[in-house]
Amino acid sequence: MAEEDLNRLINEARAYQQQMQAVSNQLDALISSSDEIRATIETLSNLKKMKNTALFPIGAGTYIKSDKPSVENVLINVGAGIVEEKPVEEAKILLEKRLKTMGEAITQGQRTMADLAAKLEDADVRARRLAVELNPNVRPAQKENL
Repeated sequence: MAEEDLNRLINEARAYQQQMQAVSNQLDALISSSDEIRATIETLSNLKKMKNTALFPIGAGTYIKSDKPSVENVLINVGAGIVEEKPVEEAKILLEKRLKTMGEAITQGQRTMADLAAKLEDADVRARRLAVELNPNVRPAQKENL
């Protein structure tokens, strides 16, 4: 019976590790998106300081050189793939709301990681105790330390 419990605890620990990896991947994506939004807000804040020409990234390290664009309005994705023209300040407010929502999601993800780490640690401690019980070569003094 103890051997079955040990196998169950090992599987439980593996499940926690997999969940932690998934949450870690989600946190990485959220942090990356948050960084991008911060950079966009900073760029929008600096639009009015722009000189006569500007470089616009179009992807893969490729840029278009353009005369100074209008700094009154920008095109922004408002959700579901819909792009609207908005005043710069309104776009910044929308981006700041997104950033706040992402910050809350990051905080929740970090809490989840801490909870999973605690559960993993608990499963590990219980598994080690069971392993000692199952190993007849372990002396009683060693068992007391667990």
